[in-house]
Amino acid sequence: MASASAGEDAGTYTVTVVKTLPSGNVSGSVTLGGTATLGAGNDYTINTTNFAMNGATTSATFTITINDDAEVEGPETITLTLANVTGAGAVTPSTFTLTINDNDTPPETPEGIAAFRFTDGSLAVSTKDANISVSDMALSSGTIETNVTTGSYFPNMPYIEETAGWNKTSQAEAKNFFFTITPQPGYEISITGIAFRAYATAAGPSGIGYDVGGGLATNAMDAPDSSLVVVSNAVTGVDNQTGAITVMIQGWTNGSRATSGGGILKIDDVVVFGTVSSAGPVPPVLNLIGNKSAAAGVPLGFAVTATPTDGDPVTLTVSNAPVGSTFGSTNASGYFSWANPGPAGVYTVSFYASDKDGADSEQISITVTSPPAPIQTNLWINEIHYDNQGADVDEGFEIAGPAGTDLNGYNVYLYDYNSGSVVYSNIALSGVIPDEGQGFGALWFAPDAGANGALFNGPDGLALVYGGSVVLQFISYEGVITAVNGPAQGLTSTDIGLRETNTGTPVGYSLQVCGTGNTASDFAWTPGPTDDWRLATPGLLNDCQTIDGGGSGYSQEQEDWIVANWGDVGSYPGDELDSDGDGSPNIEEFIAGTDPVPPNGANSYFEVIRVPGAGATVPTVIGRVYRLWTIPSLRGSQTWTQVGNGTEGTGTPLQLNAGTTTNSAAFRVTVEMSAP
Repeated sequence: MASASAGEDAGTYTVTVVKTLPSGNVSGSVTLGGTATLGAGNDYTINTTNFAMNGATTSATFTITINDDAEVEGPETITLTLANVTGAGAVTPSTFTLTINDNDTPPETPEGIAAFRFTDGSLAVSTKDANISVSDMALSSGTIETNVTTGSYFPNMPYIEETAGWNKTSQAEAKNFFFTITPQPGYEISITGIAFRAYATAAGPSGIGYDVGGGLATNAMDAPDSSLVVVSNAVTGVDNQTGAITVMIQGWTNGSRATSGGGILKIDDVVVFGTVSSAGPVPPVLNLIGNKSAAAGVPLGFAVTATPTDGDPVTLTVSNAPVGSTFGSTNASGYFSWANPGPAGVYTVSFYASDKDGADSEQISITVTSPPAPIQTNLWINEIHYDNQGADVDEGFEIAGPAGTDLNGYNVYLYDYNSGSVVYSNIALSGVIPDEGQGFGALWFAPDAGANGALFNGPDGLALVYGGSVVLQFISYEGVITAVNGPAQGLTSTDIGLRETNTGTPVGYSLQVCGTGNTASDFAWTPGPTDDWRLATPGLLNDCQTIDGGGSGYSQEQEDWIVANWGDVGSYPGDELDSDGDGSPNIEEFIAGTDPVPPNGANSYFEVIRVPGAGATVPTVIGRVYRLWTIPSLRGSQTWTQVGNGTEGTGTPLQLNAGTTTNSAAFRVTVEMSAP
């Protein structure tokens, strides 16, 4: 074999050189290498580096004596490489590597800057420096088993363990235990060492390692069967960190022995060594804002916040702000507002967060596009993803509705309950909804990830808004929100009743609406077969969703009316247009039951009718309500007064009477949907 490992307390280890020739004399030597130090009083000695085999001899041995010292050190290697061979040729493997696993541990005190002992069965840190915060021990996937006291693997029990999932073949993809160390504002961390004890069962991982700071410091070692792995390593490269540092203890199959990776990995006595010191005068940190966009004439607003670093008061300012925009702030929290963006173009704006120690800044671009298309109210939030196992990926939301809808002019405002139910991001939507079946489709939006992620963990809300003021939908997850600013101010959200978690939701899954229909009210947020989440389908209608009703997005009654006047739904120019030029939009013509024949049909005025006497006979449509109004004379300053209650249409002409004697000379008839 080409490699093996032994504990520092193994005493001796014998390495054998084998001769495969049936006869003849073979001699040679081995050269020594590796990270271990040769010599008495050092890491090891060897009885000889030469060998000779005569015709009757088929092997020769080297005896390595391992020095069991008291020095705290990581795994070290000894390599023996065949050299100067005479009488035969060297074949593979011609190099052998022995890994010596240290059995010395750092002193129990001090406990470094953070230590996990698990002695109370808790996943919380046991001790830590006063100027840092440390998250609970967590697992990239699965559930940690705590308070385990069986076995004799560790001197300080209980320990923690996890079964299965250790079958990745690289350290970069390995399943892991992890926790995060974060310095308090004004402090910085340098990590100089890490220690922990690990034990893998026969079916568990064959490789164990750690990662500090997302690759700033890593280490990997073999995990022999039924052998305690004691890690006590110096760490370099993690210096003067002012942000969060994630520490991972990883397990995977590295080919050092046969295993399925489906067994158990146990860990205990995790200690991080280093220093926590004052970072000195540090300016505040301006939290990521990101570029913004808005349609001309559609109000734009977004939060601007900063993180103080040492308790000094923070001032937020803006430069090169567009004409007509405003910016107000209180300490480290501000809000930029532009009530009437325009003209179309790209505007470059700079924001600053400053205190007596200096300033941090970000320059963003605000893109103003052409005015939006007429409103399409039959839109809804179709899918959400905001949290998953490990680091959050692919966060975002999906908007669904009739195919061909231009989302220019629509925004989704994100509300954070933990910050006071205020807007923390405003995402301007764009693109045209594709036809993914039955005249409907969906578009996925992935907001830029700021300091706390693209979508915050709950309770938080999303408001789908048209034109900066018309709220089409206001939903939330993990709780109900009452918005205190932005377009949804004063509105209470509808909780979807589903949630995602850092420990449960797999990557590639989301929360979705399901059902059959063609309007938002036809669908409901529905859990998957086993959990709240389902396999994500970003940019596609959900697998649990069926569109019916012809797919136009209109009621059957209105669709019949459109086909009668335009030939097909695809030729219909839209509700808000005035196809026959009579001053009344198409949707009002539909409600009134008039005939807007394109392109220049007969006038179909219906809002004002002057009739003599005390009433009028009007044609009616079933499903409408008709009302009679009067004024003394046709003057703009007059106020119309309703006379008589609304009358349901019958499909035939109806006589509408004032009901009382009146000298009024002017009347009008209005019509509305009976079931709006």
